[in-house]
Parts: sequence; structure tokens; C-alpha cells
Amino acid sequence: MENSDFLNEQITDNGTQKIVRMLVVESEQKYKSLVENALVGIYIINAKKILYANPYLLDMIGYTAEELETVSLQDVIAPKSWSSVSDRVRRRLSDRSQIEEYEIQLRHKQGHLIDAHVRGVKCTYLSEPAVLGTLVNITDRLKTMAELLDYRKLLDYAPHAFLSIDSYGMITSVNQKCAELFNLKQWEILGKQLSYFLAGNSTDLAVNGILAKCDSRGEFKGQLSFLTEDKTLPEVKMKAYALRDMDGKFRGVGLYILDSV
Repeated sequence: MENSDFLNEQITDNGTQKIVRMLVVESEQKYKSLVENALVGIYIINAKKILYANPYLLDMIGYTAEELETVSLQDVIAPKSWSSVSDRVRRRLSDRSQIEEYEIQLRHKQGHLIDAHVRGVKCTYLSEPAVLGTLVNITDRLKTMAELLDYRKLLDYAPHAFLSIDSYGMITSVNQKCAELFNLKQWEILGKQLSYFLAGNSTDLAVNGILAKCDSRGEFKGQLSFLTEDKTLPEVKMKAYALRDMDGKFRGVGLYILDSV
């Protein structure tokens, strides 16, 4: 029974019927506004077509809603992802499995590729089985991750020993030169407190001092004595600088071990 039939036949009081009808219309408008202004792509597809795409997704792939009527699903999926996507959609349409999420590449109308994270679940659209889901553009994130990996490789072969600590003094990264200095493997150093590798008394105070000075000044130069597995190193010069997140919040210190004093 359609909503209009329900309103007309089940509710006999005209005043109540009018209020319920207003609430139904208002609810539909709110959901429509929410979907069309979402900051993620929202889609409904079947095995061959994109049946609905919100403005975020349309902008991402470069098509208008009218153009999508003559575009196949395969047209907007990169060739390397099509086999996987078509298989997932067929399985999704034929069963009631749980929400599935994965990464794919889309193909923009102009031809360039877009990396995306997709979630989808089976639904019914216009009385036919379909897939409803969300899609987020992760192209910039993957590019940044690749650049970070490149920088990490460069840092690993830097001529100076380097390590980083978080705001609690725990070692979060270490390059190969530093591992050689300590006569340990990199994984044997990661996750330990920096104070564990310092010689002398009040090592926790020394680490807290480095953190405090870098947080307030941005960088700090000083001297430290490190305790390795087989000997105590002579006092060395070190340079530390603050590490901050995108919001400028202090998250730790990067520390270069330079020449012996």
C-alpha cells in the first residue's frame, strides 16, 4: 500500500492526516538534503548501471546526473578494478552478506584515475535488487603515504643516526645508522623508551627536558651519552626538533645524533 493510500484510508481524522502527511514530506526532504550535501559519495548501482549518484560522487567522476543515464558502470571503473568490482556486485546482488568494503580505482570522464575506498550493502531500488554504498576519494592520502615511504627510505640511508620519540618518550622510528650505533636490529629498538638507551642517572628527566624544550622552542641542541648493548658511547652532540600534526599539536621529537664531543 502506498503512503498516500495509508494516509487516506487508515487515518480518518482530517487534522491528524494533514499533520502526518506534512511529517512524511518533511522527513523525505531532510533525508534528501542529507544525501545530496554529504561529504562522501553515495551511490546505488546494479550490475550494469549507476542508478543514483549524489553530487559529491558526480563531481568526483566528472559526469552530470543526466549523462549517467547513458554511461555504463564499467565506463567509470578503471580496467584494473573492473573484474573485482563486477564480481563483488554480482555476489552482493545474489545474497544478503554483510557490508563489504574495499579499495578500487575509478575512471574520470576526462580519463584520469581516482583511488577510492568503497562500502556497499544489498538494497532494493524501484522493486529491483541493487547495491547501496558510500565512496571516499583517497587519491591524495595514498599519494601522501607513498611520499612518506620514499622519505623513510631516504632517511634510512642518511649518514647520521636518527630516531623519533612520541610525547611520552617512546621510540617510534629509527634509521639503519642508529640501529648500527646501538648494535641492534631496528625492531629491537622500536617501542622502547628513549631513557632505556641513555647512560647516567635521571635519564627520564633528560628525555622530559628534550621534549619540553622542543615543544616550546621548536628545536634544541645538546649532548647525550647513549648506552648500547656492548658499551657506553662517548658523549655525542645531538639535535632535536619538534614533530607536530597537521593542526600544529606537538606529537614528539625527531632526534639526530651527530659527532662525538
